[in-house]
Amino acid sequence: MLSLLRYHGDMLLLTPVLAEIKRLFPYATIDVVTYEGSSALLEDDTRLRHIHILPKRGRGWARLAVMVREFKFLLYLRSARYDYGVFLTTQYRQCIWARMLRRARTVGIVDAKRRHAFWCQSFSVIVPEVSGSQHIVERNLSALSALGLSVSTHAHKLSLTIPPYCFQRVQQQMMQRSIHGAPYVLIHPLSRQANKMWCMARM
Repeated sequence: MLSLLRYHGDMLLLTPVLAEIKRLFPYATIDVVTYEGSSALLEDDTRLRHIHILPKRGRGWARLAVMVREFKFLLYLRSARYDYGVFLTTQYRQCIWARMLRRARTVGIVDAKRRHAFWCQSFSVIVPEVSGSQHIVERNLSALSALGLSVSTHAHKLSLTIPPYCFQRVQQQMMQRSIHGAPYVLIHPLSRQANKMWCMARM
């Protein structure tokens, strides 16, 4: 099981980990835990069996509904038979989930705010957060190495599974708007975070 509570770009950066797991264990069953909305990038990836989608914590009654869903998820983890649990973010829920996977070897990320006994002892092994010039993909793969898995030293590529109907829809949209023979069309979705949005003055 891979747990990554982040956004779209982070889901794409997770794909080299999926590739490595399938290289090491061609018949492995892989599940991913992520936020609602972020799962769209992986929902057509045939390497995955299931995506556990969890909403962000809301307010009022919405927060209560989230707590109920998370409690059900804890019960699921308690009975799950995963061999490995890879937790790639540092939300406090991650260490609780790791403790529920009593049959699995688990790895977690440690950073300055999580260097305490309860967090570190929740996982079989821990790896440090990204530092210096290390790329996030390298950090993610280092989690597999920490579990004793032999990670390839070859260049790791990102991959995105795009179903045929998406290509067909784009072609239809282009025909409807009389876009023919253009060198390319750039589509840039808005970011959820303001600091990642393009500045209008530079466009």
